[in-house]
Amino acid sequence: MKQRSTDPFKGSAGNSRRYLGALLGAGFVIVSIVAALVILFVMVFLHPEEGPPIWFVALYLLLSVLIIAGTAAALRQRIRELRKGEEDEARKY
Repeated sequence: MKQRSTDPFKGSAGNSRRYLGALLGAGFVIVSIVAALVILFVMVFLHPEEGPPIWFVALYLLLSVLIIAGTAAALRQRIRELRKGEEDEARKY
């Protein structure tokens, strides 16, 4: 019985690049959203009279969490696809 490797970076160089691309893409989205949140919170706490209203901050925070969760779910799905070799299978056709 052949045992599957659990290391996602083992295997072909092309597969490693796909993993790295997926991780970098998701990482960029998440870091961008977190940076915007940090800037927003700094504005609110340093200058509350000039910053946006609190309902806007709460709404922005909620939407940001939803986007980050969606990005993490998409990354998880992409890694599963790469592990199963679905992309390599599709190239045969």
